[in-house]
Amino acid sequence: QELSGKLLSLTQTIWSANTAVNAVLTAYLTQAEEAGCRVNADVRIPADLPYGEMDLCIILANTLENAINACREIETEKQITVKLELTQNHRLTLSVENTCPAPVEFGVNGLPITPLREGHGLGLRSVQTVTDKYGGLLQCGWKEQRFHIQVILFPPQQ
Repeated sequence: QELSGKLLSLTQTIWSANTAVNAVLTAYLTQAEEAGCRVNADVRIPADLPYGEMDLCIILANTLENAINACREIETEKQITVKLELTQNHRLTLSVENTCPAPVEFGVNGLPITPLREGHGLGLRSVQTVTDKYGGLLQCGWKEQRFHIQVILFPPQQ
């Protein structure tokens, strides 16, 4: 009975046909909802992708963790919007946007300037490393109390 009760309380949203991506999205979007964030997600990717699963997990985990942490620091409306798609020409596009009332300063590398704390600020550098690996593009910005990050990966050459 105890096991059945726990199983019934678990709800697994299928965000993606790709198992690794689905696991990361489920873990982080559940955390976001538990932190009081309203989550909007539009995910359109197939099971098989031309990118390394670990690379995609690094990008998703770091961008979503940052969005969740930003939302935890505010009392006003908390919202995270995620768009993930594999285009017809096999480019992967990711957009994550979250509520962020305080303006964000950016360094010369285009990434947010973060306070000097151990382990802080490493996530987006990891995202940048993966983006560079695929000759992709990474852009961060802040406008109208919203922080956004966009990542585009180009398929590896055969």
